[in-house]
Amino acid sequence: GGGVSLIMAARDERISRVLDFFGPTDFFGPYVQDIAADALEGGARDLPGFDVLNARFIQPLKNGEITVAQMRLELLRRSPAQFADRLPAVQAQHGTDDQTVLVGQTELLERALRGRSDAEFFYWEGGVHNPATFPLNWIGEAQRFLGAL
Repeated sequence: GGGVSLIMAARDERISRVLDFFGPTDFFGPYVQDIAADALEGGARDLPGFDVLNARFIQPLKNGEITVAQMRLELLRRSPAQFADRLPAVQAQHGTDDQTVLVGQTELLERALRGRSDAEFFYWEGGVHNPATFPLNWIGEAQRFLGAL
């Protein structure tokens, strides 16, 4: 949901704020590269959206049904950090122990938005891929950010 929200915001100017919880942000980063390399060798991951990515792009690349250029375009389309200049205000929250979407994905987005006063990042020590594992002040931060609407 977080990654999709960011992609939609980059494409639709009516969206003025995005609250991102542990979404994938850059499919060119090492996290997705490792997932793709495993899939090319026959491995599978229990991740949201992996089955679609694997069936539509990774295996067709492996089988020569699509080119590397086509694969790169599909990865780009799913990488909101690559369109940072088109993103509205963003607040991202991520748990440091998230093994579903590694925290490095939010760090890539933070680097892409560096210097922007309308971008906020919260890294919750020990949190996983569930806001219930974050300290309770995550709710207040989210309310404050969205309250600006």
